[in-house]
Order: sequence, then structure tokens, then C-alpha cells
Amino acid sequence: MVYIKKAKGRTRRFPLYWNFISKQTGEQEIEGQTMYYFLIVNTDPREINDINGKLYGHIASRSIISVKQKNLEGNVGDLHYLLLEIDTSNIRLELSKIKKAYNGSLEKDSRLYPRKDEDELKEYVKNKLEKLIFT
Repeated sequence: MVYIKKAKGRTRRFPLYWNFISKQTGEQEIEGQTMYYFLIVNTDPREINDINGKLYGHIASRSIISVKQKNLEGNVGDLHYLLLEIDTSNIRLELSKIKKAYNGSLEKDSRLYPRKDEDELKEYVKNKLEKLIFT
């Protein structure tokens, strides 16, 4: 596993996983509406709160419709996680600034998206983390 050096001697071991989808009503895409998903993973829940705060700090200065903290937080083994869902309106999040604030890598995960059954998304996250543990 690759470790990324962080200022003050700490490291960010895990990428910040993200994805976005265009919001739709029925068959029509709503122009300018985008949902962003961020999966924060770390062995220390305090680090997750720190990363969460940095994300909020970046997006709070933008015109964001809402930030929902999905009911997807927990742990798999020693890995803790939090999934954020961000509903934007004609706003494109600047991932380069998020990467700089996170002080680690970002990794696009096209499988982070809402499911009809929320348990499917929970199962996907758990399987993803189990693969991280055993690789």
C-alpha cells in the first residue's frame, strides 16, 4: 500500500474516493444539477472527521444546495468510513483544491452512486474495504 506524506509528519494512506452523476427527473437530466459522492476511509475516526471538515470548508464557500451525510458510516475491521453526498446547483467542485486540502490522492470510483436499495451501496462499500484490507 502506498503512503502519502502529509505535512507535520502524518500520512494519508487511503485515497479519497469520489464520483459524480448528473441529477435527473424521470428521463430528463436537470441542467446544472450534479450529485457528488465522497467516500472517506481511514484507520482513525478522528482523521475522518478532519477530512470531512476540510471538504466542508471547501464546499461551504460555494453555492451548494445541500450536503447529506449518508447513513453510510461505520467500519470494516480497522477501517472506518464515511460517505458524503453533495447536491450542487450549477457548481463544479474544484477537485484539485479538494486534493490539496486532503493532502493525498483522489481516486474516481464510478461505482459510488445511489441504488434503489441502500443496502446494495453499503454492501459495495464493505466489499471495497475488505479488498483494501486483504491487498
